Amino acid sequence: MSSNAIENQGVGEAISTKAGGSSTSSSSITTRAMATTGGGSTAGGGGGGGGGGEGVILLRDEFLSLCLNHAEGLRDEQLRKHFAERYLQLVPIINSCLAENRIRCMKTERNELVYQAMDPNLAEKMKNLGAEQLLVYQVVEKAGNKGIWHKDIRSQTSLQQPALKKILKNLESRQLIKSTSSISSKTRKLYLLFDLEPAKEITGGPWYTEHEFDHEFIEELSRAIYMFIKQQRKPPSLAAISDYVRTSGVSKVELAAEEVQLIINSLAYDMKIEPVRSGVLGALHTPDGGPCYKVSRHVTPLNHFTDFPCGRCPVQAQCEEGGEISPAACRYFNRWLELKDGGGVGGGTVGGGMIEF
Repeated sequence: MSSNAIENQGVGEAISTKAGGSSTSSSSITTRAMATTGGGSTAGGGGGGGGGGEGVILLRDEFLSLCLNHAEGLRDEQLRKHFAERYLQLVPIINSCLAENRIRCMKTERNELVYQAMDPNLAEKMKNLGAEQLLVYQVVEKAGNKGIWHKDIRSQTSLQQPALKKILKNLESRQLIKSTSSISSKTRKLYLLFDLEPAKEITGGPWYTEHEFDHEFIEELSRAIYMFIKQQRKPPSLAAISDYVRTSGVSKVELAAEEVQLIINSLAYDMKIEPVRSGVLGALHTPDGGPCYKVSRHVTPLNHFTDFPCGRCPVQAQCEEGGEISPAACRYFNRWLELKDGGGVGGGTVGGGMIEF
């Protein structure tokens, strides 16, 4: 067997077994790798790293330091390049680091093994976790801040419901994961890592409080933004309005510019404000050329019904066709239509003017 083949079987086998969630122990992996590479010399040190246990300790420290310096993950190819002829001696070191949760291994989309140093606090929480528990943790971790439903965890891990329920409860008690519910389905539990903030798709963002749409907050924020725009001598930009929201304390949660823009759009749809091009009518010049905003002119809509005599007639209830009070004999109607000689509604030219009752 060639040297390259031996190397591929050494460290690669140790990591792939752990990454796959196999129940094979790290000691048996190490034994097979050492036997393949020529007995106990693998664990012995050599390669210029000192003799006996001291060499192993130095090599282990060097490996862990290298992992810490690659927060995004250390590829197996990088290990080969860095350690050169000492590469095969990493097998028992990697196995022990995996067992102690000092590192973790993952596979990329290209099926490459990647080693990543673990936070000491997280490592302490994950101490003595079994293979199935680690597998569930990895599935939850992969879901990110969008969370994952317990039925989806079950389908990806092939675990029975009682066992999965017990594992989830154990991981929650260790503060490794947490459960939450979505605004779209309040009865469905989603699981995500304990330190992650749920995505806005789950919580509804700042517009929801305890999974309920916060009408009062939105109305108060809209009123504050409207008054701010009204009080400015020059139409303010989105950036100026966002700065006001952040510094005024009108919102207890921090709002991004995109979220403030939603409130501005709502005010524009209600015809309370309107956009003005940057630099036009005294508006501020914005770096991106975006619009500024000013209060819309209040226009009283014309109500033809109140201008029409019948809409304000004091004897409307007694008015009927052929009666003593009727549209044909109505002097208010005739005056409104400017009919000559009180000729009724049968002819004349429509004019205008207000009728005094």
